[in-house]
Amino acid sequence: MAKSKRTFFFEPVLIAEKIPESAEVFRLVGWGGAFNIIIGEAYKEKLLELDFDHSFLEFHPIILM
Repeated sequence: MAKSKRTFFFEPVLIAEKIPESAEVFRLVGWGGAFNIIIGEAYKEKLLELDFDHSFLEFHPIILM
């Protein structure tokens, strides 16, 4: 029986009242790497408007509590 390789992603749950309203981009403490960049929807739109190949970017929704 072949071993299955599965990719998984821990989806953080953020507490909305702990995020400053002026924050557009931030990182989570204790989460290393490039996958630890949290951006707001408005900043995401600005980023996608730039003239470069952004096909390598992945956006995942985050639950705010």
